[in-house]
Amino acid sequence: MEITVKEIKILFDLLIQKLQDEHPDAIPLIEDYYVKILSSEQYQLESTVEPAIGSLYDDLRALKKVLSGESPFTYLDMDRISSILIYISEHITPTSKFSKVT
Repeated sequence: MEITVKEIKILFDLLIQKLQDEHPDAIPLIEDYYVKILSSEQYQLESTVEPAIGSLYDDLRALKKVLSGESPFTYLDMDRISSILIYISEHITPTSKFSKVT
């Protein structure tokens, strides 16, 4: 299977439109730390992996440096965006103890 860059762009455009329609101002980050499996270990199902601790606030600070032109965009920033998108998804349609974003 594969996904094209064009398909990814269409999906991101749909995501952005949905967020603009439903949350036009901003989405508050009310949590900071999260647990994740490092990308390098995420698909190694046959081995035991150790979770890592991440920080949404650190991710956002780094992404704001990209937005201001202070830092170049790197593939690591894709992980940072991913963590924020997972947070948003969890808070808009919660599957755990978190409350819904209003």
